[in-house]
Amino acid sequence: MIDLLLILDQIKTWVIGIIATYGGWGIFVGMFFESSIIPIPSEIILVTAGLSGLPLWEIVLFGTVGSVLGSIVGYYIGRCGRPVINKYGKYMLLTDKTLKKAENWIERHGKMAIIITRLIPFLPYKVFSITFGLMRTKFRDFIIYSIIGTIPRVLLLAWIGQQLMAAKLETLLVLGVGVLILYLLWHFKIHHKVKNRISKGELTEHESIK
Repeated sequence: MIDLLLILDQIKTWVIGIIATYGGWGIFVGMFFESSIIPIPSEIILVTAGLSGLPLWEIVLFGTVGSVLGSIVGYYIGRCGRPVINKYGKYMLLTDKTLKKAENWIERHGKMAIIITRLIPFLPYKVFSITFGLMRTKFRDFIIYSIIGTIPRVLLLAWIGQQLMAAKLETLLVLGVGVLILYLLWHFKIHHKVKNRISKGELTEHESIK
C-alpha cells in the first residue's frame, strides 16, 4: 500500500507539472484522471491552474471537458460489475465500505446526487462515477447532471486560485466568513432536529451525544 501511495503522489506531482508546462491540456489530463481512476484531488489541480495565471474560461473549458470524459470512463468501469471492481478496485483505492457509502448517498438523493457530489469540494468524484455505473444510472442523465455540477465547481476552485495569485485577501476573507456562516447554519439545523426528536421521545439525551 505504501508503494501505491508513493506512486499516486508521484502522479499528482507529474500532473501539476504538466499544468505548468501545457496549460489547458494539463488541466484536461489531471481532471480526466481525477474523475476516472486515479484519486488526484481536483482542488489541487484547479487551484493550481488558477495560480498559474491561465484565463478563467480556459480552465473552466478544459477542466469541465476533462472531468466529464473521465467520469464516463469511471461510469463504464462501474457498469462492468462488482466482480471487476472487487478485483481491481484496490488499485484505485476503492473499498467495499467506500462503495457502500456512495450507494447509500445515491439511493437517498437520486439523480440530484450527481450534481451534489460534483458541487461539494473534497468528495472523491471518481468513487461516485464508478458507483453511478454500478447502480445502472441512466447514461444521459449522468452526463447532463455531471456537466451541470462540474462547471460551478471548476469555476469556484479556479477563481480561488486566481484570488490567491492576486493576493486579494479581503475577497478570501469574505469567502471564509461565508463558509463559516453556512457551517453554523448547518450546525444549528442539526441541533434543532436533535432537540425536536428528544422532545418527541424519538431520541434520548444519551443517544444524541453519541
